[in-house]
Amino acid sequence: MSFKTIVVYLPGPDMADVLLKTAIPVATRYDAHLICLHVIPELEFFQPVGMYIDGGFIEAQRKSLRKEANEIEEVVKKWSEPDNSRIEWRCLTATNGQAIDYIIDQSFYADLVIAEQRPAMDALDSRADLPVQISLQGGRPVLAVPEGCTFDGVADRAMVAWNPGKSSSRALFESIPLLRNAKDVTLHTVNPPKVEDGLPPAQNMALSLSRHDIHAETTTGTTGRQTVGEAILDQAAQLDSDLLVMGCYGHSRYREIVFGGVTKHVLHNTKIPLFLAH
Repeated sequence: MSFKTIVVYLPGPDMADVLLKTAIPVATRYDAHLICLHVIPELEFFQPVGMYIDGGFIEAQRKSLRKEANEIEEVVKKWSEPDNSRIEWRCLTATNGQAIDYIIDQSFYADLVIAEQRPAMDALDSRADLPVQISLQGGRPVLAVPEGCTFDGVADRAMVAWNPGKSSSRALFESIPLLRNAKDVTLHTVNPPKVEDGLPPAQNMALSLSRHDIHAETTTGTTGRQTVGEAILDQAAQLDSDLLVMGCYGHSRYREIVFGGVTKHVLHNTKIPLFLAH
């Protein structure tokens, strides 16, 4: 079990350096092919009745988007030298649909997708929700990387936000290549269920991980006056974790993503790389 095809989505030159600082070392560590993806969005204009949009303005916008794509390609070239045999630049133009549709389509062919993590600027900031969109609609695990943070594929202290459920289990097993390389692994359960017979769920999962040669400690906590998302991030901070793994909760509708408060809070507020799977 390993990552052999990795897609890193580069939304703009501002984040290309940040994301490639993680994507290239991770791809190198797992001997993976790295696809550096950018999608030039389709231009959409709201034209009020009686208002004319000059064709020159539209062409100027298109040139600006192509210029941005060229700048991202130059960053990729800089990072891929001197050996670029495993690094592929892939630039697509969204001509029939939104950019996210093209990103999700490319994610189908990857073992792992790397994308930016960013706090939501407002309720309509869809770019902040990109990792969740890829996970829910593409069905692929996503490593969300905050700005100013780097990760080379080896965590000193990985924490798994664990509870017995489909998404949590999927995230944990998809992250095994990363957990196997981690120096310390902790399974943390918030508000653990009562167990009448047998082992608690976290200890049961620790036994499963041991068969993959992963030794994991188990911890529990309660929310008190915190939300579950706050409790997860608080525990990760107390452990000084440098990787957080958790299930992505929610569902997708046509052009709409509905996801839970825990996922939303952790995604928008994490300061460390976040591995998500649904």
